[in-house]
Amino acid sequence: MSEINNFCMGCMFKKGSDKVCSNCGWEEGTMPESPQHLVPGTVLQEKYIVGRVLGQGGFGITYLGWDLHLDMKLAIKEYMPKDFATRSAGEEEVTFYTGYVKSQFNSGMDKFLEEAKIIAKYNNHPGIVSVRDFFKANGTAYLVMYYLEGVDLKNYLSQFGGKLPFDQALAIMTPVMDALATVHKDGILHRDISPDNIYITMQGEVKLLDFGAARHAMNNNNKSMSVILKPGYAPEEQYRSRGNQGPWTDIYGLAATFYRVLTGNVPPESLDRLEEETLQLPSRLGVKIPHHAELALQKALSVKAANRYQTMEAFQQALLSGDSHVHKTVAMQSSFTNEGQHRTVAHSEFGQQFQQTNKKKKGKLFLGVVLACFLLLFSATGAIAYYLWSDKKPVASNDIPPTNNDPDPNPAVEEPDQNDTPDKPAIDNSVQVSVPLLYNLEEQQAITILQQAGLTVGQIIYEENLITKSGRVFSQSIEPEQKLGKNSPVDLYVNKGVELPVDVNTIYTEQMNIINQYSNDGITLANQGQSEAALRKYIQAREMAKILYHYNGSIDARIAEGYLANLMAAVKADLNFTYYSLEDSVDSVTIFEELINRNGYDDNEILSEVYGNLSWYQLLNNLPKDSISSSEKAYQYDVTNKIVQLNLAHGFLLTDQFKSAFSWYRYLKDFDYNGQRMSDVIADDFITLKEAGYTHPDIDVIDQIVLGNIADKSDEAEIERTIYFLMLAELAEDFDGCMSTFSLQAGSKQYNSIFDYYKGIFEAYEFSEVVVNSITIDEINGNEARATVSKSFKYKDANQSYDETVSFSFTFIKTYESLPWKMTGFQVVQ
Repeated sequence: MSEINNFCMGCMFKKGSDKVCSNCGWEEGTMPESPQHLVPGTVLQEKYIVGRVLGQGGFGITYLGWDLHLDMKLAIKEYMPKDFATRSAGEEEVTFYTGYVKSQFNSGMDKFLEEAKIIAKYNNHPGIVSVRDFFKANGTAYLVMYYLEGVDLKNYLSQFGGKLPFDQALAIMTPVMDALATVHKDGILHRDISPDNIYITMQGEVKLLDFGAARHAMNNNNKSMSVILKPGYAPEEQYRSRGNQGPWTDIYGLAATFYRVLTGNVPPESLDRLEEETLQLPSRLGVKIPHHAELALQKALSVKAANRYQTMEAFQQALLSGDSHVHKTVAMQSSFTNEGQHRTVAHSEFGQQFQQTNKKKKGKLFLGVVLACFLLLFSATGAIAYYLWSDKKPVASNDIPPTNNDPDPNPAVEEPDQNDTPDKPAIDNSVQVSVPLLYNLEEQQAITILQQAGLTVGQIIYEENLITKSGRVFSQSIEPEQKLGKNSPVDLYVNKGVELPVDVNTIYTEQMNIINQYSNDGITLANQGQSEAALRKYIQAREMAKILYHYNGSIDARIAEGYLANLMAAVKADLNFTYYSLEDSVDSVTIFEELINRNGYDDNEILSEVYGNLSWYQLLNNLPKDSISSSEKAYQYDVTNKIVQLNLAHGFLLTDQFKSAFSWYRYLKDFDYNGQRMSDVIADDFITLKEAGYTHPDIDVIDQIVLGNIADKSDEAEIERTIYFLMLAELAEDFDGCMSTFSLQAGSKQYNSIFDYYKGIFEAYEFSEVVVNSITIDEINGNEARATVSKSFKYKDANQSYDETVSFSFTFIKTYESLPWKMTGFQVVQ
């Protein structure tokens, strides 16, 4: 295979003995950017050379390839779900994060190959990339496809000003619709239609790429799918683990892509549209489109799946020729907004804007924190934190402050329109600039950033807003990332603050009495589910406490200010504004730390709760390391607080400290908390963390094995669960966890034997991997059972490392406890 050295791994040009390719500049010996990637020059199946990485997603890596037998360039896709598996630098074999996820990986790999077989039969379809080969190697699977020379639709559009006329757009989308109509007949869904996955070749052919790219990592027990979603292109059912998906799912993605090609704009995210429709008709944006085609596109983009076309053929027919019955239905259901209309953020509609969901309660300060937050924190000049959309996680609809799209006709303060002001520069539409994100910035900082972006300030409108801090921008007239002509005006909506119910003299006179009155009123309203009214009371009470503290230095007022900030955070979290919850929670902790340092404040219960709240909001804002620090502080103040302990477990799990996480979850699961089993609290938290964007595979491992949330409750399944539970306890080196899988009388000979066994091995060795290779249920006889288990161990002592596979024979007894089957003994059979 010396001929391999003649190929450039960057372009597969035959460079001969040159060290640097004259065709693309690739230098021989260049190593991959990530240890997950195969080293360029690796040969698969003795005929496919692996070159540079062309792209990587959540579930696979695509390489440039070359067929040594047929002398042709190829694309080679490797099944590599990042949350389940990896490989060491320079190695070819795949490794797994924990032994349990290997079965999930294998299930997804089998589906990867199964789908490859199905798609291979469409090799003659002009709209689908042909599959040449598929096989298993290196512990994973590979799909070999023809290599395409061309450009994806996203980059194609950028060459034509970002959008195309209707006829050209239709010509591109028709082959994609044909391809989808064909594969839908065999039950295949794409689930990731977007401009990134539509390819236009040098010959002008249109191809649909990456079938099933987001659906190969499947959990065997609950059948829920891990997915990668593109905001704006994904319908609402894809955000739900058990959402009803079908051809209508791809129809939405295709229609969203069509809309993007026609208008140059990505449609608003489907979850946002559940709350309020903001999608504008293409014709309102100046697009010339046949009326029947616009109605068809409108129906295909319906938020609810039942209102869309149910087959691709029906959509095509309506798009090309129209269907009067369909058009009447769409017209009646239409909720597209007219151009120029704006959403309302008036406080009278607060309850509609910020819709509540059912949430669990976490004690008197852990008030309903089931949230969906997909925010990243960034620091601008070190002075202010604000958030941007993540390109890998869908944005929760309520976490973006609603755009004020129905401004008060008589605003309190209003700048004159810049187009009526002679000293302001004229709008230059020949230069297009992006509108910056201005939410939550101080007014002057927002103005500065707007001007730096090449835009001007239109009106500044001051209105009350209960979510942002006073003086900050809570909305803008043009959404971020929209394109405008240079010097175009953008209106700012600034929070003027909540009006106090009394004057300062009354506060000075009444002092803590009036603060306590409003605080208690807020607590009563919160318990009644009146979140808006409660938040208003808390804000007013907090502002009065701040005024009193600055007036006479009242320590009680300062304590109230910190406590009310914490209550405000809880209500905002209840309303799914987790970033703003984090802000208020940080304020609360800052105040209490000041009270500790200056005044010796020592109410440990309150301190544990405020730090515990902070740790939870940090988790929901994707800050698990910070959450651990806050949980550890909370734990110092109250070692009995089970919610704090649980937050600590979550932080360990999400920072890959599995051993510590497992031990905490195992310890907590059987406690009761406020009348609820902690196992149920943990399961609820896992749902919330997934909604917040976490995809860590060990969440499902803990949920299914430790908590027992599996669909199959048969004796066989529960016996297997006990075996896996012991495996995880051994991996975590959790002595009590291991012993909890056995049902033996303490002090008995068998108990002491197993006690000494695990005590001895955990004192002598450190385990890095424990894998259950196979389980054979030999017998179930009433309340007794026997099983043979093959397990592999990787461990080390002070002198050397060990790698061995051992078979055990376990005996079981039915217990009707949280582990329904427990072991009564074992012996090595190999």
